Amino acid sequence: MFFKATAQVIKPRCEPSDAAEFLWRHLQRDLDVLGRALGRSVDDAALTVHLVLHRMISINGGETENAHNMRLVTKESRREWETDFCSVVIAPVIKELDQNLQKASKLLMEDERFGSDPLVRRLYEFEEQIEDPCLNLNPTTRSLWKYRRQVTVEHLGNAFQQADESFDNSQHKILREFLKQEHKLRCVQFLPDIVRLQRLLMDRFHRRIDRTDAEQFTIQQFLKSLPRGPVKDEFSKLIQRFKLAWNSCRSFLGEQGRLRVPQDLCNIAMDNNCSIAMLLPSTKGMSVCSTALLYFLVNTHDEFLGLYRSATNQDSPLERISMSEVTMSQLIAYDPERDLLPLILAHCNYSLEVGQETLVQYDWTALERQLTDRFLKGRPFVEFKEERFAFSRDTRDDIVFASLAEKIPQNSMSRAIESQIISDLRSSLSEICDVLSSLDIAIGFLSSSGGQTRMPLKWYLHEVLKLPRDRGLRSPSAEQHCNLSHTLALWRLMALEKAKIKSRNEQEPFEEMPGFLKTKLSFSDAAHLNRVLRKIDMEHFLPLLLEMILLNVKHAEENIAEMSFLEYLELYLAQKNMDEIPGMKNIPDAVHMKHLQAVWKSAVLLCVDSRSGGQHSAA
Repeated sequence: MFFKATAQVIKPRCEPSDAAEFLWRHLQRDLDVLGRALGRSVDDAALTVHLVLHRMISINGGETENAHNMRLVTKESRREWETDFCSVVIAPVIKELDQNLQKASKLLMEDERFGSDPLVRRLYEFEEQIEDPCLNLNPTTRSLWKYRRQVTVEHLGNAFQQADESFDNSQHKILREFLKQEHKLRCVQFLPDIVRLQRLLMDRFHRRIDRTDAEQFTIQQFLKSLPRGPVKDEFSKLIQRFKLAWNSCRSFLGEQGRLRVPQDLCNIAMDNNCSIAMLLPSTKGMSVCSTALLYFLVNTHDEFLGLYRSATNQDSPLERISMSEVTMSQLIAYDPERDLLPLILAHCNYSLEVGQETLVQYDWTALERQLTDRFLKGRPFVEFKEERFAFSRDTRDDIVFASLAEKIPQNSMSRAIESQIISDLRSSLSEICDVLSSLDIAIGFLSSSGGQTRMPLKWYLHEVLKLPRDRGLRSPSAEQHCNLSHTLALWRLMALEKAKIKSRNEQEPFEEMPGFLKTKLSFSDAAHLNRVLRKIDMEHFLPLLLEMILLNVKHAEENIAEMSFLEYLELYLAQKNMDEIPGMKNIPDAVHMKHLQAVWKSAVLLCVDSRSGGQHSAA
């Protein structure tokens, strides 16, 4: 029963039979983390926990004062309790940790159950040993087993925190702020590599991949698709750097005011099984990860540079450099092991004495001066700029279509040619989707750069955009009759046919249609709508309805849901400078925009019925 209740509060979910093992491993992990944070062995970390527990039960006889609401139901109450607990219980133990551990170790040595063991007494150096290095090493030699405190960045932070209590607030301001932010600043070194990776991915995938395909395409699959050589080596190196940056910073990205990453994405530890979409720079979906990470690194650099200038009373204008041009030498960038640790070692005195803890002393003034000269002086501010990556379906927008039509006048195709193209594709959904994907890419480029009206569309796809032969128009009739002036007409034809096929197969024809537009009609209202739609020309109404769904309403706010469908349709036609469709005025007022999906389904069924009726009449 206990393990079942315990398993219910563990996230991610844990089986009751695994709860004990999970908690034990968690405690071991916590001791490892505590040991690293204190710069101590795991044994000393466990002893520190005992010291904290001892102090906790020795204060007020273990009774809690009534200064807090011990239900701790709010974040504020928990934060206040944690702050007080740290200051009253933990801080006094940590403040004099060396002396406290020495006392605790002596108590252990005096305990017959533990301290009588000769090996333990040797390891803890409670017995003088004379060791001759010329002789063979004894397995019990303390040099092999004794944990010596290492000089690390973490140890420097702990040592400064203890020494800082004796400093005046005006002393070592830069070093103090640096050590507070060091866990973030160490990641700034990845910024140039991430900018480079984004640029390479933009060149390869901009307007060439759909968002859904990108989210299903893993990093491993992408690297496997690259031929061996310098290009693959560069991508592998840059992606590895991105993974290191992401895994170090992801816990901070859910807290940003701007470009905040959803918590479910922050919880993902990145490896090669992750989606390539996480590397592509965008502000929506999984691709917000890349943009948010870059924003965080730029912001971390600029914020600390501002703190440094404030601490040194610098108010002169500072150079600003574009993010795309920044180099390592212009950033507060360093590798903790390769750059920062040698600097720390150069300004510390390290001594060993038998029976005593390792003694490490730092020259704080010299260290701060070297830190400033090496990493801070002369650094410019970095200007963040979002890369405007576009997925292939992002071209499905009224503004993009209007831009293309302005650069290249668009013409319609005859019904006969449209029928031939549909016949060539044999109502194959996969082939129609391939054609649409190619057209999405073409529309993206044509809307920006334009082109020659009479240039064959097939030639533009393969000779200008260099698409492979298996990613063309797939229809001999389309290849023969379509030039750049027919780009939008062919796109509308393919999009309409795709939506029809999906509707007939009872699949979702519009993946991006908001949920607030999918309310069902009542039986009577649906029957009334069908009677009206039977008197409207579906060959005219259906393509218009499709274009409105794909290009217009995907950007709409939820407040249009209660708007009359007829009213919205009239506004849409007026915006397009198009004439009213005969019979549309009879669409019932009970049909609102929230019934848009139901209107589409009714129209498609009537279109299929009318075609079937026409074929029977011809027969």
